[in-house]
Amino acid sequence: MIRRVVLFILLIILTGIVAEKLQEFPPIFAIDGFGYQLETTPAVAIGGGLLLFLGGFLLLTLIIKIIDLPHNLRVANREKKLINGTQALSISLFALANGDLEKSEKHLKQTEKLLQENPLPALLKAQICLRKGQDAKAELHLQSLLDDKIGGLLAATTLSNLARKRKDLNLALVYAQKAHELDIHDANSIISLFDLLLLQKNWAKADELINQFHLFGKYLDAKTKKRLNAIYAYSQIKHNFSDADFALTSKAHKLAPNLIENTKFYVEMLLHLGKKSSAIKILQKSWKAAPHPELVDLLIIIGKDEPAEKLGKMAESLANLRAGHLESHLLLARIAIHNRAWKIARNSLSLALDLEAQSRIYSLVADIERAEKQDFQETARWLEKANQAIVNPVWHCQKCGHNLPKWELRCSVCDGFDSIIWGKQEKMGANSRQYLLA
Repeated sequence: MIRRVVLFILLIILTGIVAEKLQEFPPIFAIDGFGYQLETTPAVAIGGGLLLFLGGFLLLTLIIKIIDLPHNLRVANREKKLINGTQALSISLFALANGDLEKSEKHLKQTEKLLQENPLPALLKAQICLRKGQDAKAELHLQSLLDDKIGGLLAATTLSNLARKRKDLNLALVYAQKAHELDIHDANSIISLFDLLLLQKNWAKADELINQFHLFGKYLDAKTKKRLNAIYAYSQIKHNFSDADFALTSKAHKLAPNLIENTKFYVEMLLHLGKKSSAIKILQKSWKAAPHPELVDLLIIIGKDEPAEKLGKMAESLANLRAGHLESHLLLARIAIHNRAWKIARNSLSLALDLEAQSRIYSLVADIERAEKQDFQETARWLEKANQAIVNPVWHCQKCGHNLPKWELRCSVCDGFDSIIWGKQEKMGANSRQYLLA
């Protein structure tokens, strides 16, 4: 607008300059019209014409503005509604997150009025219904969004989870497939669909999905693809694919040597077949990938008939694959205690304590005091230190935080797929502690 005004002023100035220059010329023509005759100079004629043009231009601009006014008002009103609706939606979301359902519902009503064509209010309403335990109402709201480009994926995913919650795996699979169709590159929908196919033992469909992994590109990284392939093979083993056990176990181990349960199964299978040297190689590969206390148990099983000296060398060979690792020091300590080699055990535990003073290390020192010297007073002192030390790493669920005694494909509490990891939890809830002690 300012530019137009400036341009208009410049044109008037220019017109004035031109008119002044042209006044030097005498009148050379007359203009007749409506019974009048007007004699004028070229300067006045040109100046008048320009002024009429500018006046017409301004009048036309004003008319266009008046015509566009209703549209511009509607646009401004929509923008105002969007801003106010977004603000109300944000307040409702924060209230829901804080557990204030009454406040959340209050602002949701305002959001619904302001964002009538937006799927977010319906999604939020479904979440409020879920918080209230009104699953049936929530499903109605979610089903209305299944064909929506924005909210369809989340609606289908939530409906799949609700169906799974009530053990309706067939319906859960239908919604999971819908979610995958809405966005074939969404990693969560891929994994959810894969999990349900494994639960239903639908190996053909699961295999078909795995064969499509290359289509998902960057949405599923190479590590995740390998692990899902390994889990697929391991799941088949768990469901009695007896004729293919060995090949499937081998495949799973190559893809994910850190899959502890598969490694345990593989080593036990090799030992049953009398292939001890092969079992040791599998154990070494897993240790190199991810040192873990349960692999020490496997080493003790493998070397149960071996002399103490040979078992000790086997332990050293394994520890050297991850030299300096805390688990490697604990491996040497546990095997030394097993062999009653107290000095080696103490040295290894001392090195482990230098890295991190975990509870289990003090417990092992207490075991040495009790076994070597029968010093129960010293044993009690070390156990007291263990109670006050850093919490040990445990198997726990990344989704719900619950602790479990071993790795499982699905969390027994929240049903999270491949959500169990090994590591420390700085804060453990009462339920988690009771679970571990049970």
